[in-house]
Amino acid sequence: MKLKPLPPTEEKQAERKAEVVEWAKQTLADPDVLIVDVETTGLLHKDPDTEIVQVSIINIEGRVVFSTLVNPGRPIPLEAQKVHGIDDRMVRHAPRFDQCIGDLIAGCFHEKTVLAYNAGFDIHLIVTLMQKYDVPIPDFDAVCVMEEYSAFVGDWSKTKND
Repeated sequence: MKLKPLPPTEEKQAERKAEVVEWAKQTLADPDVLIVDVETTGLLHKDPDTEIVQVSIINIEGRVVFSTLVNPGRPIPLEAQKVHGIDDRMVRHAPRFDQCIGDLIAGCFHEKTVLAYNAGFDIHLIVTLMQKYDVPIPDFDAVCVMEEYSAFVGDWSKTKND
């Protein structure tokens, strides 16, 4: 018989919350931290041809480092348009990821710590497209802010047992 793991105690949760607060303080003081967000044609696990239609990168002070629409080279599905409001007309004259966007992102990421709310999607897609279009992948660290936030508010994962 396999026992189900128990959620963390209040004491353990308080420790985790303090750890996240310390992580946030250190992260927000680091000038080599960037925050990235992407909008896409879909979800990579459902559509292996998912492309980026917008990418935005800001520094820790909130200044825009890089932001642009991206032409995905194919129609943007209506389902995706409903999520982010970006349609084919808006990206018609935008650069493509394989033309220059991938290289620009790689240059921004080089030796940085990159935060994304859902890094498992955003950063994974960026790296997948870099590989697809033969863009050298820079040396950088990626952090999922969603996981840090989840630890802070006390969302408990049965699958991760934490």
